[in-house]
Amino acid sequence: MKNTQIIDKISQIEQGFLTENNCLKKLVILHSYVDFLKTDNSLKAMFETENSQTETTLNSLLTGSTTFADFEINTGTPNFDNNTVFFYCFLDAMYKTMEEYKVLTDKDKIEKFKQNVELAFKDPMQIMVYNMAFVVLNKKIINELSTEDFIKGHKDNTYFDKEQSVLHIKGKEVKIKRKADLPIEHYILESLFDQEDKIEEVYYQDIAKDKLKELEYDSSTDWKTYHKACQRLQDKIRVDAQIDDFIIFTTGKTGNVKINSDYL
Repeated sequence: MKNTQIIDKISQIEQGFLTENNCLKKLVILHSYVDFLKTDNSLKAMFETENSQTETTLNSLLTGSTTFADFEINTGTPNFDNNTVFFYCFLDAMYKTMEEYKVLTDKDKIEKFKQNVELAFKDPMQIMVYNMAFVVLNKKIINELSTEDFIKGHKDNTYFDKEQSVLHIKGKEVKIKRKADLPIEHYILESLFDQEDKIEEVYYQDIAKDKLKELEYDSSTDWKTYHKACQRLQDKIRVDAQIDDFIIFTTGKTGNVKINSDYL
């Protein structure tokens, strides 16, 4: 799953929890959230430390050796952001409780469980911890995944620098302008990257009219000029970036060129 999809999903789960009024359904949402943290490969690795410390953290909370006071900084304000272990442990305990509930068959035990859930969600302190758990854990997820996307995007991004006339493909540079004048290859790339949808084809005729102001473009013959420019561009990319098929281009009156979607 892509990082953006993960961020969307955890945000939706959090919103669902905050707006749900039924206590048991709230616990079901919590269960699905922790299950996602435990099964998605990216999140599982991200919370490996927290997951490994749930048992010892829970024991210390139950025995009273760890309290909210342990999360305070010099100002006396709770320093929750740096204590994902506590909140992960808290939700993990509820997750395991729900796992036990799933296999209950005794009606009296099921009813008792539901009553305990109702009591838990009427406790202001527990409600605060539930809400803070989402805030703190989701903040960690969003920060780490967004940073990862930024770094990856910076290294792997494909774009055309019009000012320098340089094509960047996944960290490699292809210099398009070789002399004083800009070649047709430059305008081909400019047309391709100016589009909102960069995998759409651009027709040679449109490049000629929009970029080079060739108002007398003859579609029966002039396409050859742009087809040859596409060949030169492909050759440059092949030499400088070791990519053979960055653009896909055609011949004829309706000749056009587009970026191979594999590189976007």
